[in-house]
Amino acid sequence: YTELKAAQLLLRKGCWQADRPEHFDPMLARSIKPFCSEVSMRVSLEALKMHGGNGAMKDVGMEKLVRDAVMFLHSDGCNDSLNRGTGDLLGRVPFTR
Repeated sequence: YTELKAAQLLLRKGCWQADRPEHFDPMLARSIKPFCSEVSMRVSLEALKMHGGNGAMKDVGMEKLVRDAVMFLHSDGCNDSLNRGTGDLLGRVPFTR
């Protein structure tokens, strides 16, 4: 629950910033997809474990959620390259408090 809410809030903040260029943070924009995709993978695998053997059956629907989470990891660039890009920005963007 906590991870899902954190991903949801991060995504909402990114959308809010996209509508307001004066508040735009490029590091936040680049880190949303990797964070949310990794959370979705962890949460879907935990849910699959909770369903036990039934989770792998097509009639339950859990296997599709896990497949979708795996695809989300690799869509729009892999997380490693996005994280490297965010790391590159760390040296260029001054920290503000």
